[in-house]
Amino acid sequence: MIEFDRQFMFAVLAALLIIVFIVFLMLGVARLLIPRSSIETVLEESEDGHFYAAGRRIDCVHCGESTFTVSQILLNTWLLSLLRIDFLDDSASVLTCKKCGRQTWFSQASRSMDE
Repeated sequence: MIEFDRQFMFAVLAALLIIVFIVFLMLGVARLLIPRSSIETVLEESEDGHFYAAGRRIDCVHCGESTFTVSQILLNTWLLSLLRIDFLDDSASVLTCKKCGRQTWFSQASRSMDE
């Protein structure tokens, strides 16, 4: 039967952990260097409270309402969550209909039409 030295096993385990850490770190850096989505559509809010995307006013597809509340949602990926750097992930704008509550997601951040 083969007997292993505890110090040797500890050194092997430590080396493996360091290698795994370096690989995950390199994947995180690579994620930063990958270009983001090329979608140019930006969700815009007008002064009267209506939202527009690609030049068209957004209406709820369920009830026809045209007033929404907007919120930003983080689109987590497993790798960046594992590395606890979720803030580097993309986000989406979510419009919630004020009448029926239906949510509509947009891949780009919202901005005011005043900008």
